[in-house]
Amino acid sequence: KATTSPSLRMSSSCSSEPLPTLAEDSKAVVAAVTRGLRRGCEHHPGIEINQILCFMDSRPHWASSLADLAMGEGRMASLCRIVAVDVAAGEAHFAEHAKPAAGELRNGFTHRSFMCKCGASGLGVTVHAGESGPTANVEAAMSDAYGRARRIGHGYAAVADAVCTAANDGGSPAAVVSAFKGLGIPEGLTFECCPTSSRATGGWTGADWATHPIAALLRLRTQAEQSRDHTSAGALPRVTLSSDDPSVFSSSLTEECRLAVDAMGLDEAALRQLMLNAVGAAFLDADGKVQLRKRFDAAWSKWAACRESRES
Repeated sequence: KATTSPSLRMSSSCSSEPLPTLAEDSKAVVAAVTRGLRRGCEHHPGIEINQILCFMDSRPHWASSLADLAMGEGRMASLCRIVAVDVAAGEAHFAEHAKPAAGELRNGFTHRSFMCKCGASGLGVTVHAGESGPTANVEAAMSDAYGRARRIGHGYAAVADAVCTAANDGGSPAAVVSAFKGLGIPEGLTFECCPTSSRATGGWTGADWATHPIAALLRLRTQAEQSRDHTSAGALPRVTLSSDDPSVFSSSLTEECRLAVDAMGLDEAALRQLMLNAVGAAFLDADGKVQLRKRFDAAWSKWAACRESRES
């Protein structure tokens, strides 16, 4: 996927330009990004890219034009189309509940309104939550108020709270599942975790990488499967591995995988599970996910064969 906030790259992003100018600039930026993505796909056949359009926490005046783009021609494009929306760069909107006066834009009210509209139109919904804010923000993001997000950017607070709560009940996978439910977080959730940025932003402050939410959730799932507790294994949140913003954190997905292996101690099976979790959480229809899974299996088998050949 490619995630972008066109408003950050337009001439009026730091000004009080009228909404028509914001809309025109946003549209031009999305069109330029889409052209670039399509050119890259043409040069590298076999690569497919879709886009997630980001609303920005402290910029409610951008939301209307971004929602129009997401629900309009960007969504209908045949290649590199917009498949989902996100709210990123802060969690202040969760705590802002005041209803606006006529003609006024309020952070939380505005973002929730447009996220719901996008979700109702069939777009996927993911929200940054539980990174700089509390677990309650993850619960809110999954509610009707935000269009029922089923992917959460980061979510470290929720994992920490659930694991800590479950520790008082033995720390088993079943106990962790129960703790998540007690926190108001239903099944069917995927956390989009980013190791390097989680440390840089302070979203995760653990001393040992082996306790990172990525490692913790994978370990719990493995434990449940080995004990044949398939109910708990299926009810635990899924977790994926991402690089967040490579230009900010200077880290690629390859480097994140290396960190997961070298620092977290994840093995080949765990890395494969992370990738399969990403396939399952992709903003694709059922057939699209089936095709993506086939492509992944073929690529993984090819990689494994090459590795075995080198080792022999």
